[in-house]
Amino acid sequence: MAYNPPDINTIIDRIKTDIKSVIKELNPTDQNTFIYSLVVAMAGLANDNNLQIKLDIIPNSFVTTCKNEEALEQFATLKNVPQKLATGSEGKAVISGLSGTTISIGTIFLANEQRFRLQASASIGTQSIGISEITCNGKTVNVTTASDHNFASNIQITISGCDTPEFNGNFVITATDTNKFSYQINTTVTATETTGTATGTIAVLDLKSVGTGASTNLANGDSLAIENQIAGANMYAYTMFTEISGGADDEAFEEWKKRVIYRYQHPITYFDEANVINAVLSIAGNTRCWVKKCTPTVGQATVYFVRDNDANILPDASEILTTKEAIVALRTVKDSDSDIFVYAPTAKIVNFNISDVSPDTPTMKTAIRNSIEQLFADKVNLETNLTLNMIKSAIGNSFDLESGAEIQNYTLNSPSADIVCGAGELAVLGTITFS
Repeated sequence: MAYNPPDINTIIDRIKTDIKSVIKELNPTDQNTFIYSLVVAMAGLANDNNLQIKLDIIPNSFVTTCKNEEALEQFATLKNVPQKLATGSEGKAVISGLSGTTISIGTIFLANEQRFRLQASASIGTQSIGISEITCNGKTVNVTTASDHNFASNIQITISGCDTPEFNGNFVITATDTNKFSYQINTTVTATETTGTATGTIAVLDLKSVGTGASTNLANGDSLAIENQIAGANMYAYTMFTEISGGADDEAFEEWKKRVIYRYQHPITYFDEANVINAVLSIAGNTRCWVKKCTPTVGQATVYFVRDNDANILPDASEILTTKEAIVALRTVKDSDSDIFVYAPTAKIVNFNISDVSPDTPTMKTAIRNSIEQLFADKVNLETNLTLNMIKSAIGNSFDLESGAEIQNYTLNSPSADIVCGAGELAVLGTITFS
């Protein structure tokens, strides 16, 4: 239904009538009185508000029907909601080689058909770090170092000084945290100790993508090849545990449209929830945001966000800082940012194991995978439980677009219970396996 606000003369007449009915001795029709001036001022303000509402309602009705970027841009510009453009990634990798070898600034590395430029010269040298705990119950040795180890998955290091002989030697490691890694030994051992040293002849590389897009993001342990081989350096470098991240594609039309519609439907008044969400989602790569008002106490706000298109959807420290700065910039009083808290959610990883799929075809399994991914994209929210009924409903609605077949049967081995999410927790999709 169309919104048709009254004109200013009608508003003036209504205010006059209301005043006369309440205070009979006043004469709001006398143009030489203060009360008449007040009536006109109040009517003008009401008329301005009505006009603004109408100006918002009219574009909002058209925004929902926009079919292309050119049409949407006109309305997006009115509300200052530009389309997010593609961004590049940056992060650190590790390369091994001969001590004393220098990798010059500007050296190019290749991965995923993308090019990455070294931001500062790096020299390969011997780096050692003390082991605070090393433990094994089988053939997998888990190591915790006294501080960040600066190693990366798939590089070879030397372990020495351990009382358990099997722990010592040269091993290719898997980085499991900034201060943890693991490696495999040939025999079964059960032991725990707090001695030893981990040593690698390495250089840490500060890399930034030349191009843009989500394909510039690299996960823990991904390899990068030197474009032009350097004597004394291995051919490949490997991404550190902290990953090379921050790359994002141009914002998809439908996602941009959602943000524009949200902006029209949620008028911004300085530091309100709508303004915070708009600021967070205006940053390339940020995809979902939750604002908890008056948390942890009155006068404060806690914000969580994720980056669904990154290899790890949970933002890192740099991305959290960038997002917080965007929120702080909204405030009219900027003497302190201590009452604004910005976090990555705590992930409740949900791994799936499914068997007895019928029809048992690769395309049906792909359809199930797509249904589960869609469930996490559309239905999962911060601090909200993910129930088995929601999961089974999503899988049960799987439809093989290639063959046209519907799913007939399946067994959900895991998860076997509702995923319960507490404060700051978010259900995050892990692995999907079929057995």
